[in-house]
Amino acid sequence: MSARAVLDLARRHGVALRHEGDRVRWYAPDGLANDTLDDLLDRLRENKADILSALTGPPLDAAGVPDGACPACRGRLFWRLPERDIAHDPRAWRCDACSPTPPGTGMCDACAVPTEGERDD
Repeated sequence: MSARAVLDLARRHGVALRHEGDRVRWYAPDGLANDTLDDLLDRLRENKADILSALTGPPLDAAGVPDGACPACRGRLFWRLPERDIAHDPRAWRCDACSPTPPGTGMCDACAVPTEGERDD
């Protein structure tokens, strides 16, 4: 199974994935069957390098703001933890489709990147 397929499978089951250094953190909804979660975690382990690559986020401009589509899903909506959060990283933008905001995170910074046809420059 490809990394993209694993990301889609996680999203279908409501499992949020985040990259933290060389690790993939996951947040599963209450009530997810253990067999389903075990299968998903096995697939994550098998594709870890590709999934980490997909979760690293979009290309950034000189100011550290997303300047292109998600390399994994071509999504154009991104989020990051706000400055008030102890884990805030100003360059750690995450794709909202590949890595939805984990439950309980609260308000986050958000950025939508226009398509090439929508850009003014």
